Amino acid sequence: MFVCFGDSITEGKPGVSYVRYLGEGFINKGLGGDTVIGLKKRVEDFLNAENTVDKLEGAIIEIGTNDILLPFLKSYSSGWAKVVDKIIESGRIPSKNIDEFEKYYREIVSLVSDKLLCAISIPCIGEDIEGEMNRKVEKYNEVIKSICHEKKITYVDFNLWQKNMIKKEINNFNRGKSYFVSKEPFVMVMDSIFVVSPLMTTFVSKLRRLITTIDGVHLNSFAAKELAKMVKESIIKNS
Repeated sequence: MFVCFGDSITEGKPGVSYVRYLGEGFINKGLGGDTVIGLKKRVEDFLNAENTVDKLEGAIIEIGTNDILLPFLKSYSSGWAKVVDKIIESGRIPSKNIDEFEKYYREIVSLVSDKLLCAISIPCIGEDIEGEMNRKVEKYNEVIKSICHEKKITYVDFNLWQKNMIKKEINNFNRGKSYFVSKEPFVMVMDSIFVVSPLMTTFVSKLRRLITTIDGVHLNSFAAKELAKMVKESIIKNS
């Protein structure tokens, strides 16, 4: 049993999950809106469940987007402020700063250190790769990369692939400012219902002039397939 722990990028709502393309034997434990604090509790609960540890062959971690995104959305619009409050009330609490993020990330790693196959970088937040949030993402990814190097864990740099692909393809889209998450949370709710199949994610990405995502955050099928490929390669490397 291989378990993929993560947030909506792993869950695949909205968008497409990379777990979809890993094949049999992989359990999707993604939860939309989750953070390092929330994931630590979920990993603990999972490991404490009866007979779980004995069955666990390997774990994959993908987390961090919402530690950056949720505080931004809190001030993005009044609608998102209410949604973020509910997310936090559920236990999906963003880390206060990069130091707290590192603390909880290390604690997650320690819980599954003997089973951890790879850790996935935080994906781009918005396809403006020079934007403020993506500069923050880079700093948080340096923390993850450093922990991986220290603990001898394979670091899957999906973020770098995204940036390279966006740079390569951006001229083909003839776009101005790229689409980003709507200020109306209802739009993401609709995306979670209707934009979940590979075909639909491709259509919506093109409609919104995006390359690797459907809304600047959640993956389309093209990107999900590539992430699955990178994860598979890391598993083979560690086998």
